[in-house]
Amino acid sequence: MFVLLTGLVSGQDMVPASYSQSRVATINATAETTQGKVRLYLGPSMASDAGSTEFVLEEVQNSVRRLERQKVQRKRAKKQIELIRHEVESKYLRHYKGLSGFEALFKRGEYNELTAAALVSLLLKELDIGHQLYLWQQQPQIDLEDGTSLNIEYWGKDRPARLEMEEERSRLVAVLNALQLPPESRLYQNAVFPYRDKTTKRKLMPAELTGMLFYRRSLDFYSEHQLSAALTALEKARTYMNDSRLDVVRYAVLFQQARDIGKDSTLVEPLFELYHLHPSSGIVEELVRRFAQLAEHYLLKKKDTRGFEDLYYIYRREFAGRPTVLQQLKEIYFIEMAQYYAAKVEPSWVISYLDSLNTYRPNDPNIQKILTPLLVRSVCNQKDPEAGLKIIEAYNQDFPFLRKDVLFKDMELCYRAERTRLAFDADKEALGKNYLEAFEQKLAQSGLTPRSELWITTAYDAASDFYFRNADYVNARWFIQRALALIPNDPFLQHQQEVLGNY
Repeated sequence: MFVLLTGLVSGQDMVPASYSQSRVATINATAETTQGKVRLYLGPSMASDAGSTEFVLEEVQNSVRRLERQKVQRKRAKKQIELIRHEVESKYLRHYKGLSGFEALFKRGEYNELTAAALVSLLLKELDIGHQLYLWQQQPQIDLEDGTSLNIEYWGKDRPARLEMEEERSRLVAVLNALQLPPESRLYQNAVFPYRDKTTKRKLMPAELTGMLFYRRSLDFYSEHQLSAALTALEKARTYMNDSRLDVVRYAVLFQQARDIGKDSTLVEPLFELYHLHPSSGIVEELVRRFAQLAEHYLLKKKDTRGFEDLYYIYRREFAGRPTVLQQLKEIYFIEMAQYYAAKVEPSWVISYLDSLNTYRPNDPNIQKILTPLLVRSVCNQKDPEAGLKIIEAYNQDFPFLRKDVLFKDMELCYRAERTRLAFDADKEALGKNYLEAFEQKLAQSGLTPRSELWITTAYDAASDFYFRNADYVNARWFIQRALALIPNDPFLQHQQEVLGNY
């Protein structure tokens, strides 16, 4: 049973706000103590245990003591900034990495704008230097009480030339491309440049900074295809911040998870949930592809036509407003059902489904290429030659394009040869001769087919054998000679001719 959401959205730019807003928890955003802030900042790195917290606190205190020995509190603002910058650049801001976590500052000297701002803010607090942490145009900023800006976006060694957040942005662009969002769309623009039109600063609380670190962590997990970890990081980020980019990345993770379920899976709920949230063409294509795979599951493996019919109904309901998709689904439905009944040797059902498809798209060569092997397959499964010839006659009328197919011609020769053999084996001479004449006429029309030599041998050897049993050796030899005139190098017929020469 499929649990599907209702209320489809339309357009690639829509982001449902309800999910994001409902997931934002009430957080003590102040995190007044340095220890509390350190635990917050270490959370996205999965390194907020007591040992890691103590290690970071000790490193921070060591830096504070070094700055205090330089009497940084007594200096003017410009000198304070100079001393603090030298301390953090020499010890922590050594290698720029856009998606690095807070603990990387202390273990590997890796930093980015967020982790650098968090560290500098901690040092200022421990030194009792009044300051304010802001967010402006997606960048963290720190101002002292007198209004002097630290310009921390320029701090650090091994920094890309003014390409702040390049790694984060490139990962986000990869997510947007996976969802097939065009660059000119509003959602794409708002996700990549969410604050570019805003000139006012706003206060950046430690909790929100933590949420931003979790968000970057989710991008890192997504790029490494650790999808469950990416979802966990997104949920953590959502408890600290509310940002439409979280939804965008979540959609991409859901989409990838749905694709990774496996082609034999009967699960379509994740895909339909994602379709309702973000109905992009890529998700639609994946749903159609999954429908074709599920057809194989229901019809070939489970032999469950009712289950496939129910699935088709659900798909038609979900895509009622998309005629192009409905057309694809209809074609898959007709073809798969016809194939199912062809395997069960029920030609009336085969004709019913394929005739519907042929009527739906008449004279379409692509459809005819699909129909031909299915129709031939249904003919091949007949054991009674008379029944097989009746099907061929019906197919010739309903599907005239089959008349040119060499395998279809081959099957008609097969049934005519077999009918001839059965008549002669039953000692029905007149009927056998009539059937053989009909076989010869069809052979003249069709020409040689992949197995025509076998059918020639079957028909003429049956006639020869009938006359041999009745001691009419002249006619027995004559029918073998007629066959050799058609296929002169056939070793079986040559052997028969040699044997009959003794009579």
